[in-house]
Amino acid sequence: MVRSGHTLNAVTEFIDCHIQAGRGNRIAIRYGDERITYQSVYENTNRVGNALRALGVEPENRVLLALLDSPEFVYAFWGAMKIGAVPVPVNTLMKPQDYTYFLNDSRAKVLIVSEALLPNVLSAHANHPNLRHILVLHFGALMAQGSVEEIRNHPQVAEIYLGAEGEAAV
Repeated sequence: MVRSGHTLNAVTEFIDCHIQAGRGNRIAIRYGDERITYQSVYENTNRVGNALRALGVEPENRVLLALLDSPEFVYAFWGAMKIGAVPVPVNTLMKPQDYTYFLNDSRAKVLIVSEALLPNVLSAHANHPNLRHILVLHFGALMAQGSVEEIRNHPQVAEIYLGAEGEAAV
């Protein structure tokens, strides 16, 4: 629980606490036939966070996530949040004009997109002054850039950008 005057990064409560409590070897995600442990989620979250930092993503920058349901969505979502960035998950069934709207409205600096969604997103990405990087979900390459080195959670109340009015869930 967050008390007045204190901050909390949600990654601490949803990911890191399992490692600290010795539950790293327990299953965190079941994805098809895959069984992914909390330790793996923790390490991959750190990898994505470190890779985003290497790209210049800073606290409060938006990271638009146009990702199909997968473990990589989890890593990208929590990796962005861990460094203090604001993940912006969007519906994967949108049309190019919808992606254009969210890119403009969120002022995302980075877009992480599943390869299957790339045609819709590419036709939407032109002329977005804040967008610096588009990362296509070949997570192996992104993960290779990011270190598994622990990231100290950015001390902010976690924000998740959810829409046009700038609402955030805290």
